[in-house]
Amino acid sequence: MNFQAKDLMELVGEKKPTNPRKKFVIRLLNCIRDLRSNASLNRKQIDYLLYQIEQRDKMIDELREKNIALLSQRLSEHKPFLRLNIVA
Repeated sequence: MNFQAKDLMELVGEKKPTNPRKKFVIRLLNCIRDLRSNASLNRKQIDYLLYQIEQRDKMIDELREKNIALLSQRLSEHKPFLRLNIVA
């Protein structure tokens, strides 16, 4: 259920601000606001971490390809007539 602030204030009524129910609703609204902002921050952190993982995976793939090429080159220098297929 998605309550708006005015909906919650209607539940409390138009009583004095010292009313315990009104104080409770205000605290509840503050908690909801904090949770929403934390959820937004957490989502941004998750997106950033996923981006970092993706970049790391790309870098690992590039390094793997370079290592395979370098290994093939070194093997062909030492044993030029030996043909090898290196698979990652």
